[in-house]
Formats: sequence, structure tokens, C-alpha cells
Amino acid sequence: MKVLFVCTGNSCRSVMAERLFNHMAAHRGLQDWEARSAGTKPDPAFPTPPAAHAVLAERGITADPHAPQAVSPELLEWADLVLALAQSHLDWLLKNFPKQQDKLLLFLDYAGFGAKDVADPIGGSQDVYRSTRDDIEAGLQALMERDAHGTIDEAGS
Repeated sequence: MKVLFVCTGNSCRSVMAERLFNHMAAHRGLQDWEARSAGTKPDPAFPTPPAAHAVLAERGITADPHAPQAVSPELLEWADLVLALAQSHLDWLLKNFPKQQDKLLLFLDYAGFGAKDVADPIGGSQDVYRSTRDDIEAGLQALMERDAHGTIDEAGS
């Protein structure tokens, strides 16, 4: 499964979702699962905040360099599933890429938590980033428990 996570700037929420997804998929042995991330209004000069790196490090995820990138037709084509971190991102995706509507979904809704947004931690304390990370992580756990079942069974695990 190839998943594209989308937020506004592609520096906080979508980056955390991408890194957590890849880390969790690897830990579960989901070799064909991969995530990437992009933004609806990225600024390539705006790096991932140190607090985002810090809360990912608490999960054993290193602070690899990341350059914010825009949602593109190529990324949408690559993805099996495009998960928007907020309703505004989903609305933007549906408006700008209507031909891809079958794979465009709201992340927490798809994960089974209802139609709600992942809070934007930008400018917040490390505790705010930790709370956002925890929300993303909970959604990813639910998604993987539901969607990976057949993948793991097919692999003989």
C-alpha cells in the first residue's frame, strides 16, 4: 500500500504521519507499505520544526532531512490512497484533483475516528507536537490493524 499524507505546509503533520507510517510498517514487516507526504501550500524554505523531530525521536525515528513539497499529479498517481490531515486539505484536493476523488480521504475518518482534523501543532510547544503525534499514531495503528490483516496473513505471519 502506497499512502500520500497531505497537510498545508508539509513540514509538521504530514511529515510526522509519513515518518510514523514508514516506521510502524517496517516494524510490522509490511514490506510493500510506503508513505510519502506533501502540502497544499508548502514553503521549501520552511524546515520541519525541531519539536516535530524531537517527538519523532521519542519513537526511535531519526531526524532525516526533509524539504517540503507540493502535491503533484505524479505523487497522486504514485499513491494508492491519499489521506488528508484536515477537511480543508481534503476539500482542496477534491477541487484541484477531481479525477482522483476515489482515493482522496480524510485521515482520521478513514482510520475510524470520525470526520475530524488532526490539530496543527505549528508554533506550539513540544507537548502540542507530542499530542499531534499521538493522534496520528493512534490513527495509524487503527488503520494498520484493519488494513494490514490480509497483507500479514498472505505473507504467512
